[in-house]
Amino acid sequence: MRSMTGYGRGEGDNGALKIVVEVKAVNHRYSEITIKQPRMFLALEDKMKKVIGEYIERGKVDVFVRTQELADAEKELADARIQLQDARQTIDDLEKPDVYALTRNTNLGYVVFESDSDIVAGVAKIFPVFFLAVAALVFSIV
Repeated sequence: MRSMTGYGRGEGDNGALKIVVEVKAVNHRYSEITIKQPRMFLALEDKMKKVIGEYIERGKVDVFVRTQELADAEKELADARIQLQDARQTIDDLEKPDVYALTRNTNLGYVVFESDSDIVAGVAKIFPVFFLAVAALVFSIV
C-alpha cells in the first residue's frame, strides 16, 4: 500500500445478516491495527489483523465492523413507513391557512416609510432658510 491515508466502506449480507465494514487509515510511524467489532467475531480478530498486516507496512488502521439482522432492518423499515404515514396524515389534518395580499396602501411599513419620507422632504425645504437665519444671527453677534 503506497498511501497511508484513506477510507473505505463495504457491506454484504447472506440473507439473514448484514455486515458493514469501514476501514480508516492514517500516517503513523509504526504499524497499529485496531478492530472494533461485535463479540461474535472476537475469535477472528487475530486473523483479521494478520490479513490487514499483509497489506500495510506502517500506519494506524482502524477497522469498524457492524452487523444487523435483516429481520430487524425490515422491522425498522416497517416502523419508519408507519411514522411517515402518520406524519402525512398530520399534514393533511392541518387547517388551511388564511392568506392576505397587502397592497402598498394597506402595508403599514410602506405607509410609515412614505410618511417619514414626506417629513424629511419638508425639513429639506426649510433647512436652507434655517441655515441662513443661524448664519445671520452669528454674523450679527460678531
